[in-house]
Amino acid sequence: MLAVAVADQPAGPFRFLGPTQQCEEHGLGPDLGLVPDIDDKGYIVYDDGHRNLCVDLLADDYLSSSARTTIALKSDRAAARSTRARP
Repeated sequence: MLAVAVADQPAGPFRFLGPTQQCEEHGLGPDLGLVPDIDDKGYIVYDDGHRNLCVDLLADDYLSSSARTTIALKSDRAAARSTRARP
């Protein structure tokens, strides 16, 4: 399960918007990351618990998944990490 909270400032206070069932198809591991792309699209990147690196495209408001998920990297190694190259 993924939960969403928002705040006007990085340090909070946060307002809890509640849990969402998004990303449940592949499961969520402990390593999550939010990746904003240069085209203003947002992605949540996570380990699915089977060491695969999954990427979900977020909705335009970044508050939920668009339900477009892909396994970006099948891996037999721990601690997969995403990066974005500078254009």
